[in-house]
Amino acid sequence: MSSRPVIAPDSRVAVSSNAIWSTVPGGAVVLDPVSGHYFGLEGVAARAWEFMAESTTLDALVDSITREFEVDPATCEQDLRSLLEDFVGRGWVVCEDATA
Repeated sequence: MSSRPVIAPDSRVAVSSNAIWSTVPGGAVVLDPVSGHYFGLEGVAARAWEFMAESTTLDALVDSITREFEVDPATCEQDLRSLLEDFVGRGWVVCEDATA
């Protein structure tokens, strides 16, 4: 059984070079190469994806999202960490400082 990555506040997160994705009006779509299914990203997830396309840290991502959306920093960090762990697990996002 594999453990989930631990993403620290200063971990660099970026969209994987292997990710197949595109922006669309109102969000982004990602093709999961393993399943062959497309996944739609909207709202906060789509905006976070845009920031990760340029590489960022979790701290910077939380700061940017809390400025654009009505969410407190603690909730934002918790939700983004969960989202990032899922994306890293799917191979869509890479995290330089993640430890298993």
